[in-house]
Amino acid sequence: AKTEAVAQLEKLQSAVSRHPNVLRVRIEEGKDMLKNEYRLLNTRFEDVHALVQEMRKDVAQRGSTPSSQLMRKANTELKGIETGSERLVAFINETRSDWKRTWEEELQNILKEQGFVKDVEQMLGELLDDTQHLNDVTDKLDKIIDLKLRERAKDDYVPPAATKFIDVVSPDDAPDAKKDFLMQISCVDVDHQRRLDALKSAERLRQTELAAKVNEFDEELSDFVTQRKLRKTGGTQELERRRAEKEVEVMKEMLKSVEEAEQARRAKLAQRKAGAKKQHPGT
Repeated sequence: AKTEAVAQLEKLQSAVSRHPNVLRVRIEEGKDMLKNEYRLLNTRFEDVHALVQEMRKDVAQRGSTPSSQLMRKANTELKGIETGSERLVAFINETRSDWKRTWEEELQNILKEQGFVKDVEQMLGELLDDTQHLNDVTDKLDKIIDLKLRERAKDDYVPPAATKFIDVVSPDDAPDAKKDFLMQISCVDVDHQRRLDALKSAERLRQTELAAKVNEFDEELSDFVTQRKLRKTGGTQELERRRAEKEVEVMKEMLKSVEEAEQARRAKLAQRKAGAKKQHPGT
């Protein structure tokens, strides 16, 4: 079976043959005319040559004299061959410049086509190299994905979201650490607008991370349900309820932290005002 490239090439060649270049057509017609005319002149010359040789033998060997009719025929044929040859030479001289221009154009086209083929071969080689490189990358990705899926299939698998954060304080010391941290914040004289902007930015970041966690949780839940690893302790509704409660607790904790920080700021401002009145009682 012919390949698609070969079929397209034959189609292109057929189209070119149906619509050839005008100058190329003239050259082909001129070549056919020269070939046919030369063949006829050469045949006439061979006939005249044979006739002259016979008359020469008659004079030299037989001692006879050729007739005037044969002599006129030979002279007429030679004159016709000479005239026809000169006419063909004149045709060649007249068409030489056109043919030469056509040859130059065709030569340029040949060089361009050769350069085009060379460039395409080079680009195809680069494309094959790039494709092989991507194949190597996809092979490695397939291996990594297969490894992760096998790890998730294990009973003791812990999702990455559960190991992302590290506790820096113990649960018992967490309330005191939080109060100390908020007290340090309240003692810092900061730009409140920047602080509000920072809180808004932190809230947006938290929402983004929370959405990512929810998506990851949904994926893990889907894997557990698909692999039938979900325990019968309330099912998905129980898990959804716990997740919603956890989100509410996180939101309350954050709002509480903001309120405590704001109260500390107001207390600090009140202390400053009281200190200013003591220093300037008359104002």
